[in-house]
Amino acid sequence: MQIERAIANIVSYVFHPIFVPLYGMVYLMWCNPYAIPAPPTRVGVYLFGWTLIYSVIVPLILLEVIRREGYIKDFKLSNRKERAIPILIMMLFLLFNYFLMTKQLECPEITSDIMLGGFFSLFIAYMVNVAQIKISLHAIGMGALISLAVFSITVSIKAIAPVLMLVIFIAGLVGTARLVLQEHQPNELLMGYMLGFIGQTFAFLI
Repeated sequence: MQIERAIANIVSYVFHPIFVPLYGMVYLMWCNPYAIPAPPTRVGVYLFGWTLIYSVIVPLILLEVIRREGYIKDFKLSNRKERAIPILIMMLFLLFNYFLMTKQLECPEITSDIMLGGFFSLFIAYMVNVAQIKISLHAIGMGALISLAVFSITVSIKAIAPVLMLVIFIAGLVGTARLVLQEHQPNELLMGYMLGFIGQTFAFLI
C-alpha cells in the first residue's frame, strides 16, 4: 500500500494541473514545428518562455508565498477552502499569457487557445468551489489535454491516434492516483474531466 501511495504521489505531482499548459505547448511544437515554432526560433522562445514563466514558475512562487503565510497547507490543495486563492492565481496568469500570445501576431491561435481554455475551466471550477463542491483540478487538466489531442488534428503533421490513446491512458492513471490517495470521489473526477474537456473545446471553437 505504501508503494501504491508513493507512485500515486509521483503521478499527481508530475501531472499537477499547473504543468498542463506547458505540456500542451510542448506537444503542439512537437506535432507541427512548422506551424507552431519551437525554440530556438524567436516565436518558439516566446511561446515556451512565456508558458514556463507565467504559467508555471511565477504561479509556483506565489503558491509558495501563500503557503508560507499559512493560506494553504501544501500544493496538494486537499482542503476545498484553501483552493480559492490558488485557482485565482492560475486564472490570472493564464489570462495574462493569453493576451501576451494574442498581441504577438506571429503566435498561432491554437497556442493562445490553450491559455483561454484553461481560464474558462478554472473560472467554472472557482464558481463550483464557491458553491462548496470539491472538483478535481487534476482531472480538469487531463480533460483539457484530451481536448487538445483531439483538436490538434487540425494542425498536426504526425499521427494523432497513438497520442490520443496515450493521453487518455495518462488521464486514467491520474484519476486512479487521486482515488488511491483518497483525495477525490469518482464523481469529482468525472466532473473535472468533463469540465476540462468542455472548457478547452469551447476555447478552440470560439
